[in-house]
Amino acid sequence: DGVCVIGPAPMHYELGMQVLQKGFHLYTEKPSANTSRQAAELAETARARGLVTGCGFMKRHSVAFRAARSLIERDEFGPVSMIEVRFTQGPYRAIWGVKSGMRASLVGQFVHIFDLTRFLAGDVRSVRARLYEKEPGGPYGAFAVLLELANGGLGLMNLNMLESDTWHFNEYVRVTGFQHWLDVEDMLRLRYHPLRGWTEQDD
Repeated sequence: DGVCVIGPAPMHYELGMQVLQKGFHLYTEKPSANTSRQAAELAETARARGLVTGCGFMKRHSVAFRAARSLIERDEFGPVSMIEVRFTQGPYRAIWGVKSGMRASLVGQFVHIFDLTRFLAGDVRSVRARLYEKEPGGPYGAFAVLLELANGGLGLMNLNMLESDTWHFNEYVRVTGFQHWLDVEDMLRLRYHPLRGWTEQDD
C-alpha cells in the first residue's frame, strides 16, 4: 500500500518522487527534502495522484506536547497569543550537500521545532529571521526568529548551537493564551497555569 523512505534528505526526495509516480503512498523521515521547493513538489505530486504522504516529525507525538495541545484547545485557554520556543545544543556540521553548518541545522534539527510550533500554535502568516554565525559556514551560530501567527498572535524563537560542545540539547516552550499559560521543558515536564489556580473557593 505504501513505501517508507528513510535516509538522507536528498534520498527522501529522489526516491520519494519515484514512489509517488508509481502510485504508492509515501512516508519519509524528516525532512522530506533539502529545500522547500522539493518538499512542495512531493506534496503536489501526491495531491495530484490522490496519494497520502507523511513525514517523521516526532516531537508532536510526545506525551507532554500532546497534553499541552489538549490544554491549548480548551475554550478557557483562549486563542494562542504568544509562543516562545528555545532550543539549544552544540555544533551542527554541514550535511546532505548543504555547505553551511547552520543552514544544515535548519533541515537536520530545527525542522522539528518548526513543526512543533505549528502543532501548538497553528499556522504562521509571516516569518522574520536573522542568522548569526560565529564563523561563516561553521557549525556554531544562532537564529533569532519572529513569527506572526495566522490568528494574529506572535511567536519568538531562539534556536542556537552555541551553548555546548556536544549534541546535548535544552528545549523550552511557553504558550500563552489569555490569562492562561503553560510550559514544556525537554519534552518531559509540563506545567499549566490557569487563571484561577488549581482550586476554587466559595465566597
